[in-house]
Amino acid sequence: MAKLDDLICQSINPFDVESLASGNFWQEQQNRALTVNSIHQEAVEKIEELLDTVIQNRYSQTVLLAGDSGSGKSYLLGRLKRTFNSKAFFAYIDPWADSDFIWRHILRQMVDSLLYKPEGEEEPQLLLWLKGLSAFREGGFAKWMMGERNLFIRNLETTFPAGTYNSKQFFGVLYDLTNSELYSLACQWLRGDDLDDDDLRKLKVKRAIDSENAAKGILGNFSRIATNNRPIVFCFDSLDSIPRLPQGNIDLQALFNVNTIFYNQYFKNFLVIISIIKSTWDENKRFIQPADLAPGRLHREVYLKPINKKQIEALWVMRLHSLHQQSKPKPISDIEPLSKEQINLRFPRGKTLPRMALSIGRELFQQYKDGLRRDTKPPIDRKAILLAEFELKWQDEFAKTKERIKKITFLSAPDLIRILQDALKALQVKELRTKFIRGKYSGYSLNYKNPHKQEKVGVVWTEDANFTSFFSVMNACQKALRQKQCQTLYLIRVGSVGTAKLKGNQIYRKIFTGSPHRHIRETLTSVHYLATYQELVKSARANELVLAGKTISVDELESLIRQTEILKKCKLLKDLGIFDSVVEDVKEREEIVEVADEKAQEIKTFLLNRLKTQNCMALAALQENAIARFGDLNKTTIKQQVKMLIEEDSAMIYNPTKPLEEQLIAWVPQGTTDSSGRFPPF
Repeated sequence: MAKLDDLICQSINPFDVESLASGNFWQEQQNRALTVNSIHQEAVEKIEELLDTVIQNRYSQTVLLAGDSGSGKSYLLGRLKRTFNSKAFFAYIDPWADSDFIWRHILRQMVDSLLYKPEGEEEPQLLLWLKGLSAFREGGFAKWMMGERNLFIRNLETTFPAGTYNSKQFFGVLYDLTNSELYSLACQWLRGDDLDDDDLRKLKVKRAIDSENAAKGILGNFSRIATNNRPIVFCFDSLDSIPRLPQGNIDLQALFNVNTIFYNQYFKNFLVIISIIKSTWDENKRFIQPADLAPGRLHREVYLKPINKKQIEALWVMRLHSLHQQSKPKPISDIEPLSKEQINLRFPRGKTLPRMALSIGRELFQQYKDGLRRDTKPPIDRKAILLAEFELKWQDEFAKTKERIKKITFLSAPDLIRILQDALKALQVKELRTKFIRGKYSGYSLNYKNPHKQEKVGVVWTEDANFTSFFSVMNACQKALRQKQCQTLYLIRVGSVGTAKLKGNQIYRKIFTGSPHRHIRETLTSVHYLATYQELVKSARANELVLAGKTISVDELESLIRQTEILKKCKLLKDLGIFDSVVEDVKEREEIVEVADEKAQEIKTFLLNRLKTQNCMALAALQENAIARFGDLNKTTIKQQVKMLIEEDSAMIYNPTKPLEEQLIAWVPQGTTDSSGRFPPF
């Protein structure tokens, strides 16, 4: 076992920035070992009381969960899910892109959440919900499933005689959830995908859930037929990113309209948690109808309090525990190399927010680590560290996005337009507006001014498989062109455009055969770039994007995305004419010559960025970190990239004669090597 100081030099900062992030609790797996149970325990107990009330009387309840930025609201939602998933189903609801689609958005997000398996369970929440219905419990699930489909539907209609929306189709799709061949299609229908006629026939349904009224009806079904089942907890988060009204305030009224309908139409067995930044709530609640905030609509307001010195210390203990376990001799203090004196000095009022406690811990730990150098320390290049942390954050978020979005249709058309809109705004595209086409599908479109040709460009993005819907979209495009609303129109669609006998295809061929209008078949990777950027935008809007010890605003994020030119790798943006095609084609050819292996360059950049943020660490730890990030790497590939960094004087091995597990690798900022090319030792 090594001394604590040696371990500190070898390790990644245990307060590292990537560990401070929190988001969708089905995608961000919390480490129980890092949870301090006393923090926000009072809030947990208050929300549990409401959940127990729903379980007892089945009447839906709504709670406002408010706190300052960095108080741990999103983390608390994950903790609630982890703690109470055995007695409730949990749905994480991201910000909606268009308030005209809010019911469809909530339904889609609920079903997506129900497709996750709770911890310790072998089946997803949706099947557990299905098996928990009283009709199944009393009759026996296997017995119900062995029955004939029409008999199954009639039995459920008898059990639930009134108030079920579109009952035959809904109960039929529930039956299909138990058929392995139809399960995926049934899930797609429930989440509101606009399926083609062949798929609708397989499910024996007439149409998709393609309207707000239909989505509201299906959500009502989930409520009304499950009054003896576990409740569904809806967790609305990141509300700073919902649409804004013309006067500038966020459209919270749209959410409270939904909430009021839950009560007016007797939706049962729901617990609604509205998580919001306190200042955002204070600024926007006056725009909500007073009746929607009455005690019968908003049952409780829970405010997260700052944490005290003991809780700050407990957070630090949790983060440092792993290093202490490896250390010999054992540290005297549970927070060494940090101290209680530093807590008193940095938090003189005795209170702070959890994120601030972790950020200060990270700063103090890094200062101590840097202080272990025996000679002159290199100057701190804050800009280089900021860019390095941003690129690491991007890579981390990009990997999560790839895991989350397996196909383009995972996102609705309004969501696709929203992620494109955010990227175009970051790239300073002018005259950017949504809802370019008119009618039911207006949310599928936007327009902007081409930055190089100064012409108005229209974009329509639809992946709806149903060709009746496709015809309506094409018809709206045709009308927009007749009204000369743009000079160039792009259709973004990877799916089929139908056969020549279909009216939608006929209009499509008239518009998109030849120039100037164009059909772009986007790649899933392009969607990953756009969706990753939007996740960072959501964090920035909520004041939760922290890089190099600083909270990054949306404007600063946009500046970083332009500086790093990451979005130039997004093929869709190139196809839309956002980048100068001549310049970019030359650059691409040069890059192909200079870097034959793009993956190798990505690994090399990751290694250098990790070193910039840590200053130094064990070579073995750096290798393990790279393998954890990229998964399919072998150590030979990593060694090759490390060797290149050393040859370029970007890094150095401090003690190359020692065994590999003891070797330290350090970042060499430009201009910091001495006359012999050596780096100041540790």
